[in-house]
Amino acid sequence: MSFSSLAQVGIGTTEPTAALDINGTLRIREFSEETNVAIAKDSILVISRNGNVSRISSKKIIESSLVTSIKGHIESSTNVSIPVIDGVVKVPYNDMEFDMNDEFDTNTATFTAKQDGIYHVFAQIKTRSTIAVSQEVGIMILKNGSIISKNSYANVGISPPIRSTQSLVKLNANETISFNIISSLESISMYANKDESYFTIHQIR
Repeated sequence: MSFSSLAQVGIGTTEPTAALDINGTLRIREFSEETNVAIAKDSILVISRNGNVSRISSKKIIESSLVTSIKGHIESSTNVSIPVIDGVVKVPYNDMEFDMNDEFDTNTATFTAKQDGIYHVFAQIKTRSTIAVSQEVGIMILKNGSIISKNSYANVGISPPIRSTQSLVKLNANETISFNIISSLESISMYANKDESYFTIHQIR
């Protein structure tokens, strides 16, 4: 055992780097049981990567292990009309029915993964625009800005048209998913209805 001028105690080391620095295993022969749930849920001890003992709440541990589960839609008091620039415009999904890990930014309509995994992504739009047979409307899923799934075709007598697409995608933490409309129209008028213009993202593993 050694002592330093900073009152740091080392067991199994002559150069302690914490108030109590144990270079070896730790054994506690007796301990009391905490019955106060309010205290216990905020008093879980964990070992950090540098070996320090820290406290973390049980809520944070559970949230870090929760898989992504999201459903969002376009929310507006009126139907939404958005201009199409160079044939593409981002789908303005701006409201969440649920977002278990708080991963979707409604300001940018972008999902950012918090953890590595395999995700199932689905998106649908329903437009109010009158579409001629020669005019194209579609929807795309983008990973980090690159298309991974697309459903786009000219209207064939379906009015108003519904477009949907889905895909399985492998994401690393901080990679993004967004959604674009592709169209030959100058603007798109869309139904602001959570049952018709919506998306889901679910982490399957």
